[in-house]
Amino acid sequence: MNGGAMKVGERGRDGFRARGEGPSRLDALTDGVFALAITLLVVTNEIPTQFDEFMSALLGFPAFAACFAILIWFWFTHHVYSRRMGLIDAPTTAITAVLLFIVLFFVYVMKYLYAWLLAHVIGVGPRELVGALTMGDARLLMALFSVGFLAVCLVFVALYGRAWRIRERLGLDEIERLVVKDEVVNWVALGGIPVVSLGLLATNVPALVAAGGWCYGFIGVVKFVTGHWHGRRLERAIGKSSN
Repeated sequence: MNGGAMKVGERGRDGFRARGEGPSRLDALTDGVFALAITLLVVTNEIPTQFDEFMSALLGFPAFAACFAILIWFWFTHHVYSRRMGLIDAPTTAITAVLLFIVLFFVYVMKYLYAWLLAHVIGVGPRELVGALTMGDARLLMALFSVGFLAVCLVFVALYGRAWRIRERLGLDEIERLVVKDEVVNWVALGGIPVVSLGLLATNVPALVAAGGWCYGFIGVVKFVTGHWHGRRLERAIGKSSN
């Protein structure tokens, strides 16, 4: 989307015309739940009274930063969808409600997982987390993360699938239809990562179980490939429409 506020009907750099006239009550609820999720990442029961406790809390900052980035990614994706479609009908509300429910569950799993991984793998984080999990515990934690990530991917597939089904009602032109289809492809591709992860975690081979976590490093690769592919398709579509 173009920087700054866009007027309804104005086409952004992504080829989509804005349809949302402004933040709806659904957008406000979404913003509030994501804000709550970010708060849950940092909230503690009490203020540290010892310097060691303070340092232990400070060492959790890298995990917070990683979780914060993922939540912002999910929030911005929904924001872009809402601005593009401007839908506040029952199906869209129901799908968004599912997303918010998943996020509130996902944030606890994600917070503990990243704190443990950073402490266990690279030694950055609370020292008490090093060696805190058995192999079985780690597999279960990683599986919960994968299920949550897959669920979020399926939600965005459902949102753009909904937009595709009512494309005539929304008045989507050829460029916008291409964007919708490519968004579905992007989220299906991203959803393949947790599926692979769950498959690897189901084995009893330690190296494959570890790979079930490392495979999330391919998120950037998938985003680059699908983004490059979409960019070329969008460029050709815009060029064709201008002729």
